[in-house]
Amino acid sequence: MESIKICELELLNLVNQNYDIKGQSFHLHRDGSGRVYYVDCVDTRKVLKLYRSIETEAAIQSTHILQYLCNCEFPVVKIIPAVSGDMYITATTPEGECVLILFEFAKGKCIEFLHRWRDNKQPLIHPKAKMLGRQVGLMHRLMENYDGPIILKGRERYIDDLIMLIRRDGYDKAKIKDIEEYGNELWTMVEKLPKGFCHGDMHTGNTVYYNKQFTWMDFDRAAISYPVIDVGWLTDATDFNVFDDGAFDRSRKLFNVLYEGYSMERQMTKEEISAVFGCTAIIHFDLISSILIRNNETLSKELFDEQHDWLMRWRELCAKKM
Repeated sequence: MESIKICELELLNLVNQNYDIKGQSFHLHRDGSGRVYYVDCVDTRKVLKLYRSIETEAAIQSTHILQYLCNCEFPVVKIIPAVSGDMYITATTPEGECVLILFEFAKGKCIEFLHRWRDNKQPLIHPKAKMLGRQVGLMHRLMENYDGPIILKGRERYIDDLIMLIRRDGYDKAKIKDIEEYGNELWTMVEKLPKGFCHGDMHTGNTVYYNKQFTWMDFDRAAISYPVIDVGWLTDATDFNVFDDGAFDRSRKLFNVLYEGYSMERQMTKEEISAVFGCTAIIHFDLISSILIRNNETLSKELFDEQHDWLMRWRELCAKKM
């Protein structure tokens, strides 16, 4: 899928017509599942996210979740209402009607726990990791009382999308079978666990640290699935394409610190704790398929082989280390 095509000047005019902010300049910050723009005003900066038309339901859902968490005094990025009072507006693009949400700029910095480790033989766990874990546990606990509708996300999205894509594109049959078998193992493990709210994109790039707390954003992949998948995101000490032999041990050490904080707000079952590192592989399934579907791409043979090797190596490490 190509990037959403819409003139930036047209967007700036649309924002100024619908919001009382007097935006002066406008530039693209990031292009992924949607387009994120910085809107600079006289003395402040705002953030505008333009969602793809296929993400309309998820985008609107995220406004309700953010309002709920904000009302619970949980630190999330603030939505700026339009002059109409609505939490979002829409724009007509060649792709169709797309939702736009304007946010306050979240001050702070991303703390990249994993990047700090890659040049060190011994894991250096950031001193804020325990605090981060506690906030995630609190988020999961607060969302247990959320009574709004939430998208359900199950095996078809986490596992089967990737299987469908690699079957369609005709890669090595033995390697496809390996990935299918691993996917079956992972989902057999996960479907026995407690269901609940899952942020769905819980890497440290989606939170910033400022004024003694982490502020969370990007709730547009939120769903009812398995909270342990979020924990699998946070404890992932691998790289997307390759990882060294110490990746599992680093992940486990980070989990131990994160869970020390997380368990202050929400206890995980023994089965959830055992499944955390398998969830890192489930996230890998999900990420690959999401990228391919979003961009209407196929994996090259080399990239397919690389992803197969990643999954098989992680499967082997989990079997040895657990």
